[in-house]
Amino acid sequence: MSAAVAGLNAAGDALRRGFRWWGQGLAMALPASVLALVLGDRRSVHLEADETDGLTARLTPTPFAAKVLAEAPLNGAPGDHGAALKIIRAAARSRPVAFTPPPDLVLTQEVTVPEAALENLRQAVSFGIPTWTPFEADMLVHHADVVGRRGEQARVRIRMVLRDALEPFLETARDAGVPIRLVAFDRSLQGCAELGEPAKRASAAKKIDLALLSSAVALACALLGTLHLQWSSELDRLDADIRAEIAQQAKQRAVEQKLAEMGERRRTVLTKRAAEPRLAEIVAAVANALPETAEVSEFTWAAAQGRIVASKAAAPEIKAAFDGAGMAIVSGPTTVGGDRVAFEFALRKPAP
Repeated sequence: MSAAVAGLNAAGDALRRGFRWWGQGLAMALPASVLALVLGDRRSVHLEADETDGLTARLTPTPFAAKVLAEAPLNGAPGDHGAALKIIRAAARSRPVAFTPPPDLVLTQEVTVPEAALENLRQAVSFGIPTWTPFEADMLVHHADVVGRRGEQARVRIRMVLRDALEPFLETARDAGVPIRLVAFDRSLQGCAELGEPAKRASAAKKIDLALLSSAVALACALLGTLHLQWSSELDRLDADIRAEIAQQAKQRAVEQKLAEMGERRRTVLTKRAAEPRLAEIVAAVANALPETAEVSEFTWAAAQGRIVASKAAAPEIKAAFDGAGMAIVSGPTTVGGDRVAFEFALRKPAP
């Protein structure tokens, strides 16, 4: 029985050590702003600088609350604020201390990034800071938030402060036993940025952060994808314009060819018409050729051929007259009733 109890006690100790180890690992892994929420303690220590760059520490029941539980200056001797400073120091050991830098130290810049970059905005901004600003990311404490969206692009506001400009305040806070872990760019936890520790920053600078690399790759892919879509759209538009121009030119050529054919036909008709004698000339030639006894009662001319109805008694004279006048009898004489006969004739074409 005693052996079983000892075994249970040993298992309990091992379980407690495991939970303690897990809790320590979780505390190291979580950001300081989240750690305070996990611990369930909402009290917050907040530092602000006055006009003379002196630091004042305040303990509030919740982050950035208006109600102050304790307040003490960190510059110079504690004086009458010794008790309040002790309370603040004790609270600072178990919760992150936030510092609001003077407004003249805060730099603000707005940039446009692809929507895909919002999946890991902090790392994407860290990657882009050397391009957007004259500083390296390790030289700044920065915070980014989205201020607008348009299509697949997002407008991001970056607020940042130089670490060198923060160093006097950090040193004062460390000397007072209230080390700063957060930089507050507005009065909310969402507007805070992790200060980080120099040792961690130096270690991170020697490694390739896979998350940062993946974010950079995603950002580059998004940019390349956007450019590819833009160029593809431009190429499609140009191809459509080229096809429309080719079709327009083909129509123009067809119209020009049709006009050329019609012009050629018109010239042919004009040439043929010019080669044919005028109707007045034909009538004059027929009138001169007919004898006085012809007694013509009908005369028509159509399609290069004429028809005349005259006296039957004058038929031999009419035929001889037409032969002498250069006209060919096509048919006739044909009796059309009683003493009338009809001749169909045409102008005799000259020999080639």
